[in-house]
Amino acid sequence: MLSKAKQSIYRRVRRLPFLQKRELQRRFQIEEDLLNGRIHTTVAQPSILHFSINKAATQYTRRILLRCGRENGLLPVQMSAYAWSFDFPYLFKLSAEEVKPYLHIFQPQGYLYTVFGGMVEGIPNLDQYRTVIMVRDPRDVLVSGFYSYTHSHIAPASEEKLAEFEEWRSYVQNMTLDEYAVEISQDLRERLQKYLAVTAVYPQIC
Repeated sequence: MLSKAKQSIYRRVRRLPFLQKRELQRRFQIEEDLLNGRIHTTVAQPSILHFSINKAATQYTRRILLRCGRENGLLPVQMSAYAWSFDFPYLFKLSAEEVKPYLHIFQPQGYLYTVFGGMVEGIPNLDQYRTVIMVRDPRDVLVSGFYSYTHSHIAPASEEKLAEFEEWRSYVQNMTLDEYAVEISQDLRERLQKYLAVTAVYPQIC
């Protein structure tokens, strides 16, 4: 076991930028492989797609699904976490045309894709996946989101997104809860409407 002094040195070394980048690349090896067209899974189980909205038990549900995925041999793919850490777009924020260059990462067997904060447009053969959509009362989402952004939400590792995040946090900190709700409610409504539209076409989605 490392002494407290050695543990302290180890933690400081791990915070060095080049080591942080290497650690992130190791953590997201599956995502990098999929983006580069390398498919590793040999499991015949249907892939799982996990969609949600911020502040709707996303991390709790993600942890449950990750455990289920491990028990069934599914490889975890966390594209939103990847985007949080690198200068890479959030796929659910792209239009149907913009997301086309990335759709090859979606494989109908052997993977667990968790968690997207909105619907990803144009995923082919959606009926071949097991799809989970987790939502929450929009009023609770708005209130929880306000206090999260103003106080507790962690900052992204990506330099580009960090600047955007800090600008957004500063903006929200100068708002009242009511002003924030008015500002965000239309975007939240559009995300929920997209989920409703998908479930109308694919009623097996839960």
